[in-house]
Amino acid sequence: MTPIPARIGEASLADWDRLHRACAWSTFYHSPAWVATLAGAKHPRHDHRPLRVGAWHFRFIDGLEGVVPYTCYRALRGLARTYHSGCDLLYGGWIGNAYPESGHDETIRRFLRRFHLTVRNNPISAHELQFDGRITCRDRSVVLDLSPGYEAIEARWRAQTPKLLQYSRKAMRSGVVISRADRADQWKQFAQIHALLRDRIEDATVYSGDFLETLRASGDPRVQLWIATHHDRIVAGQIALPHGSHVALFIKGATPEALALKAPRLIDTTMIEHYARAGFRWYDTDGLGGRELPVGDYKRQLGCVLMPSSVVARATGITALLGRFGRRRR
Repeated sequence: MTPIPARIGEASLADWDRLHRACAWSTFYHSPAWVATLAGAKHPRHDHRPLRVGAWHFRFIDGLEGVVPYTCYRALRGLARTYHSGCDLLYGGWIGNAYPESGHDETIRRFLRRFHLTVRNNPISAHELQFDGRITCRDRSVVLDLSPGYEAIEARWRAQTPKLLQYSRKAMRSGVVISRADRADQWKQFAQIHALLRDRIEDATVYSGDFLETLRASGDPRVQLWIATHHDRIVAGQIALPHGSHVALFIKGATPEALALKAPRLIDTTMIEHYARAGFRWYDTDGLGGRELPVGDYKRQLGCVLMPSSVVARATGITALLGRFGRRRR
């Protein structure tokens, strides 16, 4: 395939933000605000902050324009660099004024294949980056389609999974109140509750208070912490990152008391009603990490469907050599 000529370079924040906000399939994870948070605080899956963050900017002669956001980390004690479009296996890839076609893909492929790159495909995009990578995890995201409207969603719950609404009513009768956090001290309390995940899930990814404070301090109105209070104490919370047609559920936390009160269920039904009425299409509870979703899983009861969001990676340089050496030794 003949590549279509393009100017390729680092995107300015203005161009990146412009393309991100105009793109129909972009998510908050593609935004300058999210990548700036990764630059400002250490991510729990990495031992250090990224060396560099940014977005590769492609401007084709036929008018196609887009960016691929990335973070760059040191690897092998500084001997190599790894690039991630979708850090922590959150969504990355192409966002722009249209989807690339085969000639554009060839240009993008020739540029990206020089990097040690890992990409988490975006489930609401019809495009997958081409860079000669291999699938390392055939993941699927668990997503609720809000387009039927909240009344239709609630009617389905009443008919098929009435316990969902029963649990929400139980939480309300017990005095649980759902609201949006608007103070720094509420975020600090949530960070402490989020850390309790370590007690329930052995290999849980727990974000530090510094990371959450960096996210909060961005001041971006799309960073939304929903909290459940009981007798004026925060007992549970969920961070949502809405953008365009997509609502990404980021991280959550709940005390044992909140779990007994069914407060997380009330948070979910409240958020689903809010975002459905606000006109969002996708309520995205994140991926499965390659696992299967049990038949009776709570997310199935919500009405979620599975959407492909595979992880694709390509090793280059010393990391590729070490990988081949390791395979030979096995």
